Amino acid sequence: MSSPLLEPVIDIYIADPEKEMRQTVRGTLRTLKFNSFEEFADAESLRDRMARSYPDLLIADFDLPGGDVCKMIQDIRTNELGPNPFVPIIMTTWNKDATTIRRVIDCGVDGLLLKPMSAGALMKHLEVILVDRKAFIVTSSYIGPDRRKDPGHKSNIPLMDVPNTLKAKKSGQHVDIEMLDRLIAENILDVNAERLRRNAFEISFLLGLILPAYEEDVVSVMTRKQLHRIRVVSIDISSRVRGTEYAHISDLCKTMNSITKSVSESFEEPPSKDFQLMKPVSDAILAGINPDRSASAMASEISSSISTFKNRRS
Repeated sequence: MSSPLLEPVIDIYIADPEKEMRQTVRGTLRTLKFNSFEEFADAESLRDRMARSYPDLLIADFDLPGGDVCKMIQDIRTNELGPNPFVPIIMTTWNKDATTIRRVIDCGVDGLLLKPMSAGALMKHLEVILVDRKAFIVTSSYIGPDRRKDPGHKSNIPLMDVPNTLKAKKSGQHVDIEMLDRLIAENILDVNAERLRRNAFEISFLLGLILPAYEEDVVSVMTRKQLHRIRVVSIDISSRVRGTEYAHISDLCKTMNSITKSVSESFEEPPSKDFQLMKPVSDAILAGINPDRSASAMASEISSSISTFKNRRS
């Protein structure tokens, strides 16, 4: 007689500085028939484990000692830490201040649980991940589940369905690691391609704010921050185009980085040559990464975004 197939093992990591809280979370999960757990009391041990494993769910506390947990999650989402940037993540915290809440939401978690948390609240978050997990969205500064409150809001940014091993295993599927790696690699290619498009768009968007500020003689601290942001984005593009069909864009990004550095260093009266080069270089980056889109369509999208941005600030 053949033996029955074993249920897939669902690996859940619980990271919290308080032992009692880890036990509470584990107890709640046991009632839902989860039974494979690893526990962590500090960020360093969690980061080390995440770097070399495939958990199906991570529940981590914001105040985990020994590191910045939000930064760790951003590193996971940007594929800088661990083999699976799409692992479902729930963060917990005692902090209810707006700054903390915004940091958590912006780092790419699937859900946020405020302490003291109830078993029902945890179960509700798990149900969303298992039944109706939000698709991922990629912008120049964010990779993670779609955060928009209005799902009907029109956007040119595509949504991506990503691997969800928690859902797969909970439904009885056995996950083959080699197949999962291939699926993750395919999704990462899509993420990188979209990140390049959003980065190129952001450079043009920021210049749409910077150039008029100089022309109208209303440069400010915000203008300086926008120049710095262009440098950050240019560096990110250069790192992402290596070994791709867009490798030639790297030189343009290096030029943009050099130009914005020069403008920043002579902030009040930037060199005329550098100032005049910014838009042509930006246009070349945008066109090079979006060869299938017309210049007029992209200009219209950027103009619309700038108008929306200004209206929100007014």
